[in-house]
Amino acid sequence: MKIGEMFARLTMMRALILGAFVASLYYFFIFDAGTSQQSAIAAAKADIVNQQKQLTQINQKLDRALEYQRSTAEMGEALNKLLAYIPENFRLQDFMKTVSEEAKMAGLNIIRVAENRSMGTQAKRTDFEELSVNVELQGTFAQQMTFLSNLTKQKQIFILQKFTLDREGNVNSNDVEIPILNFRGEIHAYRYIGGKSKS
Repeated sequence: MKIGEMFARLTMMRALILGAFVASLYYFFIFDAGTSQQSAIAAAKADIVNQQKQLTQINQKLDRALEYQRSTAEMGEALNKLLAYIPENFRLQDFMKTVSEEAKMAGLNIIRVAENRSMGTQAKRTDFEELSVNVELQGTFAQQMTFLSNLTKQKQIFILQKFTLDREGNVNSNDVEIPILNFRGEIHAYRYIGGKSKS
């Protein structure tokens, strides 16, 4: 049967039924009102938001890691500078020699430079050992200040404690001489032992 004959035999009622059947097939199997596309778009948006959150978290972790790396580098540099001022091969004899030489350079009369035996029990440190000497010097105020100033120029940490600076005898306002002052005090220094036994 030819197509023309089929259309010729097609009545209005048959055409309506056939059209309804084709429309229902199209509606149920082919037609899409955009719901699948909308769900795909919503899923893509949710995926983008999730990836943006992950990217933000990764950037925050990266910033923290960079900050930690920068802080660690700064701390390492500061520690290296500190260790440069706390020598490893520094003995009590070296300490007393340095103090004595600086006192002589300032023109002071050295009465005594000796180990401080009254330090008592110190808190144990695994990396550093404290050295202490008692010092007694005589000289003018300018000489005393020159001595202390020269100690600060040493590439080492020295700490002055319990010191006195006084003049013996009666002070007369009519004196034209430059007074001689007595300096007494404790000077402390540190050496790096790095967990080794003290020698």
